[in-house]
Order: sequence, then C-alpha cells, then structure tokens
Amino acid sequence: MLLTFFFLVSLDVAMNSASRAIASTEALSTEHLLKARQLAERGKRREALVQFMVALEVAERPAPDLYMEVAKAHADLGKDLAKALSVLDAGLSRLGNVNSLQDMAVAFELKRRHYTLALQRQQSLLDTAKHKETRLFQRGKILAQAGRRREARAFYREALALLDSQPDEQRQTVAALALKKSIKEQLRLIDKPKKNKATTKSTPQPGK
Repeated sequence: MLLTFFFLVSLDVAMNSASRAIASTEALSTEHLLKARQLAERGKRREALVQFMVALEVAERPAPDLYMEVAKAHADLGKDLAKALSVLDAGLSRLGNVNSLQDMAVAFELKRRHYTLALQRQQSLLDTAKHKETRLFQRGKILAQAGRRREARAFYREALALLDSQPDEQRQTVAALALKKSIKEQLRLIDKPKKNKATTKSTPQPGK
C-alpha cells in the first residue's frame, strides 16, 4: 500500500511538472509569434521570419493554424513558396492529412504553376472527402488551369451528377445550389469556343 501511495504521488508530481513545462513552451511560442507579427507590421521581414520559425520550433503542440501562419509569412514576406511548402509538409508529417494545410499547399503549388504536384496533393483531399462533389469541382478547376480541358470537363460533370443524385433536401441547400451554379459556369466557360483572331488587311482607298 505504501509503495502504491508513493508511486501515485510521484506520478502526480511528474504529470504536473509536464503540464507546467508544456504551458511554459506554449507561452514562449506565443511570445515569439507576437514579436514576429509586430516585426512584420514594421516591415522588418527577415527578422519577422526568424521569429515565426522560432515560434513554430518551440511550440510543444503546434496547431495547424500556426503552421499556416508561418507558411503564409514565408510566401508573403519572404516570397519563398518552396520554404512555405516545406513548413506545410512538416505540419502534414506531424499532424497527419489536415485539410487546411493541404489546401494551402495546393494553392501554393498552383501559384508556382506546378500543376502535377497540385493534383497529387489534391488527390489525398479527394480520397478522404466526405462530400466528394466539392473536391471533384476543385480538381476540375486545377485541370482547367493546367489546360487539360477535356479532363476538367469530366470532373465537372461528375460533380454535377453527384449533386443531382442527392436527396431533395440536400440538393436545395444554399451551399449545394451555389456549388451547382459555379460548376455550370465553369462548364460554360470551358465549352465556350475560342475566338479566332481575324487578320484584316486594310484596303487602300482611291486617291490615297
């Protein structure tokens, strides 16, 4: 009994110490994060980026939002999309396939015009999506940006078919109606024939 009592007391002390340590590191992370924001507002980009990275490194349990803020800082302040993507990948490696992190990574790949990489990242979002129609539409838009119009059209139509197969109460929601309108608009744009630039030669007029 006595040994059990001392074991429980020791365990309680250890847990309290661990909790205080975590709270301390989280407070330190927040301090560096606030400093980074202040430096960014003052236009001190390089110093701000250093503080953003320290805030991330010292955090015991970094949330997805912290990874996203640090990645955005590298994209906006440092104009370094590769570094921004490496921050997001670190978050994905540590936290798992968090949609918000992967969506931001897709957006950064598109900014770099790395369409194949964007599609690879988006595939994981599509595979795990509860509402496939939204992710099918997203994939269609990426393919359209890549100039792969036929494939884009197929994904748009698949998304429409999925929407139309849903029960009436789901199809009539504001979100579903807005999505359907957006898909139809993208289909209209993708099916719109390209205008041929007519080369018109000016006919010389008499007396000139």
